[in-house]
Amino acid sequence: MDRFGVPVILRSATHPKRFGDILNGITRTKSMMVLYGDATGGGQGLPSIDETVVVSYGPQESRRMTLRALIQDLKPTQQRPAADHNPYVLASLNKIMAERRIAARSSQQGALLDLLSRINDSGRLSSAISTAFDAADDSASPDLRQKTVMVFGDNRRLKCCGPRCPGLDEAATSRLDLVFSNLDDVTGKRRKCPVCYPKFIKDSKKKRHGNEHTYSLRPAVDLDLADSIVAGEDRADLLEAAKSCQLLLIVGATLKSPLLRELVQDLSDYLHQNYGAVVYIHPEELKGRNLYNCIDFHLGLHVEEAVKLIEEGLEQSGSTGEVGEEPVHDEHDLWTDMIGNEVAVEQRGEEILGTGPICMLCGCGIEEYLAGCHGCGMRYCYRRINYDESEEAQAGMDPLLPLDAPDPKADDQYLNEDACLTFNQFTADGRRPRLQQALDDFRCPKCWPRASGTLYPHFIKPANRTETGMDGPAAPSLAVVIFYVEQFWPHMLHLTTLIAGRSANKAWRPVKLEEMDEKRVFHTFPYEPDAYHLVVIYLTHGLTEAQGYQLAHGRSLRPAEFFERTTALVKSVVDNATTCRAFILCCRHPLKRPSLVEALQQWLDSEQRFDYMLGCYNTRLAPAFVVNLAAKLSTTVMDSLLHGGVEAFRAWVTDSLAFSHSDMIFLAPNIKPELWFYAPMQSRPLGKPLPDLLAVCSCPNGPLEGRSVRRGSRKVWDVRYEGAVDRAKLRDVRVNARCSVCRQQWPLPSEHLSGVLRQYMSSYVAVVPYFFEEPESK
Repeated sequence: MDRFGVPVILRSATHPKRFGDILNGITRTKSMMVLYGDATGGGQGLPSIDETVVVSYGPQESRRMTLRALIQDLKPTQQRPAADHNPYVLASLNKIMAERRIAARSSQQGALLDLLSRINDSGRLSSAISTAFDAADDSASPDLRQKTVMVFGDNRRLKCCGPRCPGLDEAATSRLDLVFSNLDDVTGKRRKCPVCYPKFIKDSKKKRHGNEHTYSLRPAVDLDLADSIVAGEDRADLLEAAKSCQLLLIVGATLKSPLLRELVQDLSDYLHQNYGAVVYIHPEELKGRNLYNCIDFHLGLHVEEAVKLIEEGLEQSGSTGEVGEEPVHDEHDLWTDMIGNEVAVEQRGEEILGTGPICMLCGCGIEEYLAGCHGCGMRYCYRRINYDESEEAQAGMDPLLPLDAPDPKADDQYLNEDACLTFNQFTADGRRPRLQQALDDFRCPKCWPRASGTLYPHFIKPANRTETGMDGPAAPSLAVVIFYVEQFWPHMLHLTTLIAGRSANKAWRPVKLEEMDEKRVFHTFPYEPDAYHLVVIYLTHGLTEAQGYQLAHGRSLRPAEFFERTTALVKSVVDNATTCRAFILCCRHPLKRPSLVEALQQWLDSEQRFDYMLGCYNTRLAPAFVVNLAAKLSTTVMDSLLHGGVEAFRAWVTDSLAFSHSDMIFLAPNIKPELWFYAPMQSRPLGKPLPDLLAVCSCPNGPLEGRSVRRGSRKVWDVRYEGAVDRAKLRDVRVNARCSVCRQQWPLPSEHLSGVLRQYMSSYVAVVPYFFEEPESK
């Protein structure tokens, strides 16, 4: 949506992936409603209702107007009931509409109706809504005709303007077509309704409604929406059908009618409650503010093109049993995923500082009150007191109000005492030159010619010693790039929401991995080189064996190739960043293979793209548990002065969710890869989980020699470290584990371990080199 609530037009040339996904979703939808326009109905080849027709107003009078205007002119209203309508005009309308009925019966079924018949035969069509009032009698199956609601009436039927007129059926109407198509006899064509007119004759004059003209037959067409659609059974049936539908497909119909737009709005409310969507297919842009906020997608296609593409998709799904190579998703959430997985880019540039002249003492920027030194150019704000400048003026005379003071004088917001400069305050004879001469001769104290022997005549306030700003560099800016696969769009939205308030200047750029080939990332970057920090976050699947990371369904790359491919899109942004960090929210499978990690380390050493990379080392990773850590890392990147590895380590340890959910792997240029293992003392000492205590210790009921059983205690491991542990080598740490009930203990071997044990904020972490190192001899 743009800022006016109008959906962006999706075309195959500008949004190929998104465009294909929407068409794919249409072919996969199991239950849909279709709203189609009058240009695509069964009356194919009929003239438009906006074309001009000849209308008879009397035996010798005729006028030209559009068919739309003619239908509106003959609509009964309270001010102009049907009894007052011109019989010649009504005869012209009946003739024109009879000719359209005859032509519609002989026309061929359109391509859109063929598509509707196919969708209906497959059991996917719930309801069809037509804005056409022409249709062929045999253009569709009886089931499709029963499901079709004609919102602007039906030209295949005739009715009168009497109260509760049921109208004539199609067979009775067709028998009158030859009569109405002949304009020779106006009186003969004012045929009365065979149902309502006899009742009118039988009723007494007091009970009669209108006159004889009220019961003249006319087409059952209403361009303002039929009463049953505005508030009747048809509207209730459509809203009930929308509760069980996934899609409202609008093809070729314009939504200019406010009542039709209101109907679409009501239908969309029920569809969205059922996790459905509204797709609008039309080549032209929608116009109007906040009129079309119910539409989720707008495909810029002509009707014939859209029908052809949908037919091809149905053929493909019918022949292969599946749609393309797309993975299988929950069909109930099909449109929810499509609506939510597209994230708008949020980009905010740095605030532009004022570049105009200001007072060097107070920062006043009112140029009409600034006087510039003719020596150095420094400016000072002033307000000239309107002294009597005549030759007869006496020295020491009281000053008057400023010459440019407003009227009334009480409204002067810029007082003289607020100014930093007073011209000629200390003249020897008390006389002051005119204002323009004072401006032309002004020099600051530093540029005043002291050799002249005269005193400095102006008064300048001393500089304010109160500092209004903070020393140090300006607040850093943050740029974030998120590479993700479509399945993880909810986590990506959660992540961007968490980071949103952590930096005043943001430049979001979510990049869907499936669309990398068609996007230019940061083509207009708002920050200067070395004025921002960059965080690159990856949300995708880590695949088993040597497959690497997933790009799309059936496509993957090894780690080094994957990061080379993704960072190439933002190479200039990466190269110009003050710092650049990467956070990998993926399963550990690719990083579990030493050959792939070695290749990735070599790529880091040679390319120097990232200051460091921090990746999750969990086989079954739940991204929801670590997105908060990714948001926290953006804060530490901007605020911390620590070494990159230290800031990442502390951020992970202090995160209550990520710390216990996933171990980490740390990679940096020219530094050996490290593994950080969650190592709480009572469950994973030295980063290795303890075995099941019930399987290790039997704890007999009676007391044994040398051991005592503690009654009422819960049977758990009781682990103790011996000696100082922070930064101690793992092989030097002595760990004793014992049963909390019987106190039997087992020493845990650690001589074969490499790495160190770290303690931070009462938490323990085993830092282990990724590649095995021989223990040093004691």
